Amino acid sequence: MNTAESTIGAIVAGDYRTAKVFESHKIDFCCGGNVALAAACKANILFQKAAQL
Repeated sequence: MNTAESTIGAIVAGDYRTAKVFESHKIDFCCGGNVALAAACKANILFQKAAQL
């Protein structure tokens, strides 16, 4: 499985240091950690673009 398909929770479980990266981008890795990295990034970009409107 490639990293883009891995869930946020699995990535943080594999390396706790990644939690700071996700926190800095306001990506939930705890309760919302059951989302693939690619989907979380896409949602984060769309949220930021909507906030600029």
